[in-house]
Parts: sequence; C-alpha cells; structure tokens
Amino acid sequence: MGRASDSEMKRTIIVLAIAIIVFGSIAIAFTSIQKPVYGSSYIDYDVYRDVLSEVNAIEFHVSEKALNLKNITNTFRILGVEYSVHKSLEDIPTPQKPALIIVHVDDVIGLSRERALHHIKRIFNARNKVVLVITNLGKDAQKMRQTIDTMLRYYMSKNMTIVVPLNPNAIDTTNLIDQLHPSVFKVQALVFTNDVFSMIMIDRLDMPDAMLFIIKFTRLINSIDVASREKINRIVGASSIVSVTNFDHIGGLGWFTATSKGAVCGEDTGKMAVYAEFYQAREVSTGWWNYVVYVAHIAQGIRSSCTQCSLFGCTTNTHDHYSLYFITAIDWLSRYYPGQEAIYQYGPEPGAGCASAITIGYKILAPYTVSSSVGVGTASLTVQYSAAQGLTVSMPYAPSYFYCDHSWLSDGIVNISHKVVVPKNFNMSISGVAFGVEVSSLAHLRSDKPGGTLPVLIDGYFRTEFTEPSKENVVRDLASIGPIRFCITTSDIGYSCTK
Repeated sequence: MGRASDSEMKRTIIVLAIAIIVFGSIAIAFTSIQKPVYGSSYIDYDVYRDVLSEVNAIEFHVSEKALNLKNITNTFRILGVEYSVHKSLEDIPTPQKPALIIVHVDDVIGLSRERALHHIKRIFNARNKVVLVITNLGKDAQKMRQTIDTMLRYYMSKNMTIVVPLNPNAIDTTNLIDQLHPSVFKVQALVFTNDVFSMIMIDRLDMPDAMLFIIKFTRLINSIDVASREKINRIVGASSIVSVTNFDHIGGLGWFTATSKGAVCGEDTGKMAVYAEFYQAREVSTGWWNYVVYVAHIAQGIRSSCTQCSLFGCTTNTHDHYSLYFITAIDWLSRYYPGQEAIYQYGPEPGAGCASAITIGYKILAPYTVSSSVGVGTASLTVQYSAAQGLTVSMPYAPSYFYCDHSWLSDGIVNISHKVVVPKNFNMSISGVAFGVEVSSLAHLRSDKPGGTLPVLIDGYFRTEFTEPSKENVVRDLASIGPIRFCITTSDIGYSCTK
C-alpha cells in the first residue's frame, strides 16, 4: 500500500478538525428519508413486494400507538404483506421468523424500566433477526432519552460491544447515556436490532420509503430465505460491501446528514448522508483486537430556484446541482493514542496517488491470523461501488470517479477524495442522482503502546462540494459533517468512553 506525500492535505484536515472543535460547531443531523440513497431516485416497489410476499418471510407487528404513522397501513398494502396490531409492547408475541416491530416511544416509557426491559429481552431473544422501530413523531428528547437508556441497558445485559457517537461537550462520566451526542434524542424514529448494537436514526419517518430503508439497511432482507437470491441482490444493491470473512459485525451508526446552501439565496443545493459500520477480530498471536471502519458517504444535488430583485424588477433562475467532490476521512487518532495503530490496509487505495474508474473495488485484508465468532483464519472485507450505479447509461459514457489518496497513517489519518467526472457527451441530467463513495480502514489496538486499550476513539470527517454542470470551477456549495467522534466500548471497562 502506498501513502500520499501531500502534507498540506494532512495539515488541512487536522486544522479543520481543531477549528471545528474549538468553535463548537459540530453539525450532526439525521437523515430525512425520501428516496433511496444510491443511484436514481426511483424505488422499485415491485422488487420488495416479490421478495417479501414470496413465502410471507417476515413478521410485521405494530402497536396501536404506532398506527398513527401516516401511510403505514397503505405501506403494508403496497408491499402485499400481512401485519398484526397489538395493544402495547407487552402484547407483541415473541417472533417465530425474522421480524419488523414498530412501537411508539410511549409503549416503552409507559412501562416501568424493569417491565420494558423484560419485554425487549423477550422479543429480542427470538432465534431469528428482529428489528425494533421506536417512533417519536413529536421528537420529544426526554422521552427518547429514557427509551435509549432502556435499550442500552438491554445491550449491556447481553455484554455486547457498543459503538456510539459522542457529545463533544459531555462531562467526564462513566454513564454512557450522558456521553451520547444530544442529536440522537431529537429524531422521529430510532431503529435497533437484536444481533448487534446498531442505531439507525431517522429524522423524518415518511412511509413507505422509510419502511424499505429500514428493511434494507438493517439487513433484515438478507436474513430471509427466498428462491431467487437475485431478487435480494437487486434490493441490497451492487454498491455495497460484497463480502465479509472472519470479521464480526459489531454495529452501525447513521445516517448523519448535512445540507449545502446557495451563496446568493441560501436555498438548499445539495444533501449529504453518512453511515458507518464497525467490525472486529482478534489476532491469534498477540491477542490484539483488529477493527475495521467502513463508511458509506452519499450525496445528492438538488434543483433549486433563486430570486434576485433590483430596481428594475425580480428575476428567478433555476439551477441544477450535482455532487462534484467528496472528502472522506477516518482518523484513528494515532498521534494521540499510538496504541490505536492504523495498518496499511485501507481503501480505495489508488496506488500511484490518484486513479480513475467507473467502478471501484478493493479488499481490506488483516495481515495476521485472527479469531472471531466465525472461526480462526484470514479476515477480509471486500467493497465495490460505482459512479454509474442506478444510471441507465452504457458504461463507456457513464460518469466516473477520479480518486486520490491523501492518507497519513503515521498520524492515523486515512483520507480519500473522489471527484465525479461527467463525460462531455453525457446527455442525462445528474441533478437529483445520488452518488456514493465507500471508504474503509483497518487498525489494531496494541496493548504494548500508550492508548492501546479500550475504549477505541475514532474521528470521522466528511465533506461534499456541489456545483452546476459547466460551472465546476466557478461555483461550489459546501456540506460538511464532523469531526464526529465514535466510541467502541465494552462491559470490560464498564461501557466508558473516556480514555
């Protein structure tokens, strides 16, 4: 693996991160589900309906309080699936198949903590995958805080590894709920799963698209057995993690979102969303833990209007925008914690500094024999994504990515940039098309160096620049997120996120 010698880029990332921390301007928002995040903005409902109704493969349960979700009954009708309505969380049966359960935040906090925890354990102890959606349409932060506290207690009772986003202003405390970023409490829904600690955060719970989003990104759709796996592949998409070998999935967090604004009118010109997944395995020879962070960084331009007025009247102009430039940085903070040592396994890694491709694929390979819940052997994670994902265009004329490596592993920084290159003879509008890039990095926790103990602290920095066709060197609107600090913690240290 090579390393870019672009020291200016390194210093820029560090200075930006410090500046954001100093001025307290970490901007974390959470996704407003409207359309799929990859490719075009078209949802093929028929594909979902074919898969879900083939063998009635997933159980759907809804509490009476959650039935006030707009279009929820119509969503079940569109998908052609049966569902059961229950008076409360207490009345929902233990699932016998993979299941999606939707309840209201009052279903959880209306019970005593012990009673709520009892029923969550009962439901989550099912043999199959269970996804629990807790709705909070009024975005009542206090109610959601109580609910998250209960859910954390469930995962702690199972001694699961937990990955959370931290509040940059949190006091020094070992109480995990007090260490969470406050934005997680101000969403319309949180989604949890029984197999790992994953927390999908939904700012606006629009049905039916939100339902399909949940089914897809919790991997609930992957857990069912249908005659044609090709149908599931069409849902999961080609632009994703292709395979994982001997790494344990320990959690996922997102979507974190940001919006770019026009320089003149301040109108929305683009949206960016980020989702992170985390994996681990243990080196057999040393006992050191290996961790992989995988990031999906997606952006979508917006058609916007801007009205400017003068003494001679007002003029309204319409502008098409697309996502031009991505910066995706994963910072293992090795310069502060040498024991969090970034390894020369990250991707995409263009080799000679920069490269161009329509489709990009790479493999993260642990250089040591590892052990995991799967067994002992070689661990790897393979990713493939494409600038042409979802576009009905022949490959020679499709958009491509020009991607460059600005990483500085001695400091723990993996930093990859992508530029969307649109051919001159490309005759489709790419405004409204979501382009996605996917960056991964491997590190190990060296107990023989300072900072080489739990918790693991990782910063993420994400930036997208939007522009109009033919104006990429003139006008760029910026959306940025970060740094977001992720914490990987376990029961062995009392679920603390303090180094």
